[in-house]
Amino acid sequence: RSTADEATVQGIAEFLHKLNQSAKEWGKIPNPSATSSPSVKDVHDCDQAAQTVGVWQNFQGDTDCTVQSTFFCPRSELELRAIVESHQDVRATGLFHSWTPFTCTDGPKSATINMLRLNRILGIDRAQGIVHVQGGVRTHALMEYLAQHGYVLKGVPYWIEQSIAGAVATSTHGSDLRSGRDSLSSMVKEMHIVLSNGSVAHFTRDRDPEAMRATKVGVGKLGVTYQLSLEIEPDYRMRGSIRRWSENRFLEWLSDARGRGTNYFQDEALRQTGLNIFWFPIMGMLSGNQHIIVDTAVDTALFRASMKPTVLDDGPNSAVHLLAQCESGNVADCPPGMRELLDMYIFERYSFCSGDCLASADMVTNHEAARITEPRGAYDQYEFAFPLQKAHECLSTLMTDVVPGYEARRRLFSTPILMRFMAETDSYLGLSEGGARMLLNFNIDLARRRHEVWECRQWDDVVAHFLGHSCAGRHHWGKTGWEHVSAEDAHAMFPQLGLFKKVMHAWDPTGKFRGSQPVWAGGAVRRGRCE
Repeated sequence: RSTADEATVQGIAEFLHKLNQSAKEWGKIPNPSATSSPSVKDVHDCDQAAQTVGVWQNFQGDTDCTVQSTFFCPRSELELRAIVESHQDVRATGLFHSWTPFTCTDGPKSATINMLRLNRILGIDRAQGIVHVQGGVRTHALMEYLAQHGYVLKGVPYWIEQSIAGAVATSTHGSDLRSGRDSLSSMVKEMHIVLSNGSVAHFTRDRDPEAMRATKVGVGKLGVTYQLSLEIEPDYRMRGSIRRWSENRFLEWLSDARGRGTNYFQDEALRQTGLNIFWFPIMGMLSGNQHIIVDTAVDTALFRASMKPTVLDDGPNSAVHLLAQCESGNVADCPPGMRELLDMYIFERYSFCSGDCLASADMVTNHEAARITEPRGAYDQYEFAFPLQKAHECLSTLMTDVVPGYEARRRLFSTPILMRFMAETDSYLGLSEGGARMLLNFNIDLARRRHEVWECRQWDDVVAHFLGHSCAGRHHWGKTGWEHVSAEDAHAMFPQLGLFKKVMHAWDPTGKFRGSQPVWAGGAVRRGRCE
């Protein structure tokens, strides 16, 4: 590591230490309604919207659906089946935390089914190590239920205010290179799906392996997922530590790992429960957690009782308070670098397990930090998954050629960029089908994308980089970008898409769930993203 790199890392460490010392008062976690976490709008509220007509929107009211649909909130399997059978065009939705156009209806007599009333947790089968749930259960609620019974999911996404069925359908993931732990889809053992004719199909991993390769990441195109069974494991104690890199040092680490082969990452993963890394592009710094499993036979109730609760420090001198003041314009000198320093502090203090903690507690802590540091205004969320073998080439070109300077980064990136890892999966549309992948998640300010041509064109270059030869990337099924992807491009990203479409046409011959997007129906797309 160069002397300059050492000085930068040391300076960051000293600042964060001083900021940590200045936090004096413990406060309560802010009310979610006071932040930009997903809210259920009137048209999405089952008590107000049942059988009303409207246009589907995501949680920030920004998805470009145009065809009106009738909204339904079924309370039972029978109601759900009747709605599906009696409509020509059907989509199911959960908590609206999505940017894709795939939830938009297209034709007459269309139905948008809100699954939030089908939200029962049906129980734990301890002998098989699985939990049975209805599709509308929130991931957060399921995690709390499992923790109360001494269990955890084998892995969870960073954002946990989603419905289980929606998260599974889009390959929503955490960060883990151990097989079967990388995404919620990989943990599914059984599924009950309402098909286009209103019948219910029951699939299991052991009995129906090929069908499950299609259904685990179904993107809502095979039917409505009514019930699932997911693998769980006993809660455990782990020990966390924080690691920081300069960009140059991180690229050296990736280069060294590439030289040792993909197995290097897997060998490291065997000792860890996952690796989340945040890239702070304005400062040119990265910060990540390392979790080592230390006790799988811990008395979780006793250990939890001995732990000091982790709550966000909201005192007048805290990073949370300074960040809020910075964003509101009440701090006279708040350059982008200061915003990143505050974000880094919050992530490292609240989003990472530092010292000993329970896996269940750490998973929930991630969620609270995300509420504070996500963008306050409307934003597009992109995520690209690219092969581990390409990680060094992809990121070095991005950092040094595509967005090399302070000005480009300041104007493009208003929040840190989340890096994660996924083990290989066998799902036809899995993000890591065909081999382990690294993933980068970007939140892009929507106002700038729409009104600043320079930022929009610069971001087009970023997207082209990730989807081009240097990265060979794929879009995340639940995030932005699919409106610009042709069927040919989608088949290049996901080589098993043809097999998935065969299942789709066989199970849904009239195209009730299919939609008219080019990925599924063919046709031209608008290549440029700038208006």
